Amino acid sequence: MGEHCYDYIIRFEEAFRQHLGVRHALATSSCTGALHMGLHALGIGPGDEVIMADSNLGSTAVPIVHLGALALLLLGLSLLGAGNLLDDESNVILYWIFSCQWNGTL
Repeated sequence: MGEHCYDYIIRFEEAFRQHLGVRHALATSSCTGALHMGLHALGIGPGDEVIMADSNLGSTAVPIVHLGALALLLLGLSLLGAGNLLDDESNVILYWIFSCQWNGTL
């Protein structure tokens, strides 16, 4: 701890920002936190519906509900034609594709 305890996070954000070639980058402690910020930035709130596949982790719904929106879990949601589900209330579709490759080293 101490007055410089977050310096490494600031260095990481700056290096990541430069790597991506963007104006801003923000590190979060979790995917749930990142989803919360992203959905909030999109203006998601009361009266909105966020469509998500039933295969999503339960924690995916936490920021949706916290923002006052309704999380709709759809059985067998496919990316094909998913855009047809959007209307005045349903303005976001969260669809995760999990991919993990580990080469055995840390």
